[in-house]
Amino acid sequence: MTALILSLLHPLGLCVALLTLTSIAYGFYDAFLQHLRKVPGPLLASLSPFWQVYLLLVRRQHIEYIRLHEKYGPVVRVGPNTVIINDSTYFSAWSKWDMADFWLAFRPDPVHLSHSKYNDVKAHTRQKKLSMGGCQMSAVLKNEFTMDKHISTLTAQIKARSGL
Repeated sequence: MTALILSLLHPLGLCVALLTLTSIAYGFYDAFLQHLRKVPGPLLASLSPFWQVYLLLVRRQHIEYIRLHEKYGPVVRVGPNTVIINDSTYFSAWSKWDMADFWLAFRPDPVHLSHSKYNDVKAHTRQKKLSMGGCQMSAVLKNEFTMDKHISTLTAQIKARSGL
């Protein structure tokens, strides 16, 4: 007992004890007090992201996720801040949320404007309407004659150059 008290008084022992207590407090917060506490999933997964790392290392993540969906349903908590979904009906409600800054790393080109560079849902929707206008059915039908003419010209050029 005295050795334990002396080891806690040592600066390194004190740091280890504080780190341990802090980890336990964060795990308790993540599991029981955080906004995702009502999402079902394994308790160990709600305490720490190490559960996901373990599944990744043993290469059973995909199998375990299928098993979790069978056990808990379409929405499952697999980490302190991670939820997986296997039902498309949930995406419409959740797609109204702003994206995390994490996704900025996957922008195709951070310099040029693109609707995928926005994390804000309203700005993304506004920019997408501007850039995707030509893909709407009304625009396609309006330009169908021109497209047919260009395709005919292209096929005629290919036939002429290939000697068919």
